[in-house]
Amino acid sequence: MSSQGKRGVVFCFTLIFSIFCTLSFSQVILTEVMFDPLGPESSDEFVEIFNLSETNPINLAGYKLSDGTGEDLLKEAGEGMILGPQQYGVILDPDYFGQSTSYDALIPEEALVLTIEGSTLGSAGLSNSKSETVLLIDPMGTVVDSYTYSLGNLPGHSDERIDFTSENTQENWQDSQVLLGTPGAPNSVALCSYDLGISFLQCMSHGDSLEIKVCVKNKGSKIAGDFSVLFFVDANADSLAQENELLCEFVSEKPLASGDSLPLQCDSKLESGLFVIGVQVSFSSDEKPKDNMAFASVGIGFSPKAILINEILFYPRSDEWEWIELYNPGPKTIDLMGWYISDNTFKKIKIVNVHFPVLPFQYVILCGDSSFISHYPHLREATLVLKDFPSLNNDRDKVLLYDFNQTPIDSVAYEGAWTHQGISIERAFGDQWQACISPSGSTPGAQNSICFSEPPPNQYGLVVSPNPFSPDQDGKEEMAQIQFQIPFSEAEARLRIYDVRGRLIRTLSVDHVVGGQGHALWDGVCDSGEPAPIGVYVLFLEVLNAKKGKVATYKTTLVLAREW
Repeated sequence: MSSQGKRGVVFCFTLIFSIFCTLSFSQVILTEVMFDPLGPESSDEFVEIFNLSETNPINLAGYKLSDGTGEDLLKEAGEGMILGPQQYGVILDPDYFGQSTSYDALIPEEALVLTIEGSTLGSAGLSNSKSETVLLIDPMGTVVDSYTYSLGNLPGHSDERIDFTSENTQENWQDSQVLLGTPGAPNSVALCSYDLGISFLQCMSHGDSLEIKVCVKNKGSKIAGDFSVLFFVDANADSLAQENELLCEFVSEKPLASGDSLPLQCDSKLESGLFVIGVQVSFSSDEKPKDNMAFASVGIGFSPKAILINEILFYPRSDEWEWIELYNPGPKTIDLMGWYISDNTFKKIKIVNVHFPVLPFQYVILCGDSSFISHYPHLREATLVLKDFPSLNNDRDKVLLYDFNQTPIDSVAYEGAWTHQGISIERAFGDQWQACISPSGSTPGAQNSICFSEPPPNQYGLVVSPNPFSPDQDGKEEMAQIQFQIPFSEAEARLRIYDVRGRLIRTLSVDHVVGGQGHALWDGVCDSGEPAPIGVYVLFLEVLNAKKGKVATYKTTLVLAREW
């Protein structure tokens, strides 16, 4: 055959191949748009396309890319213009070559890299301030595919097509789940054959009860069976479900169809505290296991008086600072992370943002000036300096303590008349407060000056300390601390004080007694409001157990002394 004949055969073959490839134009689709790149916009925008055909290649010669106002002819970038069956094509900005390497390690070798003849994608690059429509146009001028991207992506996260075979709607596109997108590779949001994921997680606490609601969705194209769902407390913060952390386990009884969701609920009980709740879907066939786990924080609130407001210095001397002492009465360690304090303005001030465990019977000092630590260096580890420590009024105010759920835990409304400058007020017992009687004027981080010790077991009766006592405002032995133990677990109690002539001078209010023990304080003042004279007094306690119809009485003597 002559050379002219050979050239004719080659020409005819090329023409036929080209026509064959072009006839498959309807199989090429838009699959990814990077309009807000992490790198320079002048070089790092890209558009990804895909050939849906499993057998036919597509010749992209003559194809154009448009943003609705300008059109750019596709141009080969050293790899030709034929997009093979099931092959991705990545259309890069012309300035990418030689100016950027952002996607070099991401674009697979099997992907076809292309560029355009213009200087930018579209008329002036893809806009980040308004949505634009990207169009793929064949050599005949027909729009073969288009997509109007949505704004709001994180920088460096493209818009990706989910299902390549479904209708091209806005619902079929999502923000890329990975930084820089997936140029030339399967999309991070692409529909898989097998893909279970957690689409919803909610944790709610009701007292000590925990309610966990979760929704498992079959995001794959095929039926999913033989899977399980684990509910757990991530106590060791390893993001894995350990056997000793499990709360509930669900094992599938029937397959879950594609697109269907399965709502589940786990009810459990936890002790008070902050917890990270994890839910894990275990499905061996899952092709995208990254969405098989979800976590949520939840707080199980504390009961009232779990932490006590124990001492307050609200009227300090000029060389002192306001402070509040908290106390953990036990028996468990309590973390103060996320707790709040407030005064009578009810402006809640967070105490600490990090874990701060308070051991049983441990004290914590809250203050607004780090100079407090210089004065009490031994309390450095037990002191929290609050930037917005509330300004406590000297005449009257209220201090409130809240847990992380902003549930009130303790409070005290004080009066300035309770104390004098430089002398703190202390919790004596229950909700009764008195001025500190320590010679130092306060006892931060230590046992209160007014403190009742536990009476010996089964020794019923009255105990008074100090005896004698001297309520003469010298800061020493100002209060008679009265405690009693009775043979009833519950009783109503009444405590009377008589002088040596048998005249009633004071009746002390004692609350309903629970646990067989009670406390009271006497400040040396009569019911009339006058100071009681020095001398010997008789304390008479009467208790009644209404359920058993039993009465018990106890008495002891007390000496009141004064220095005039």
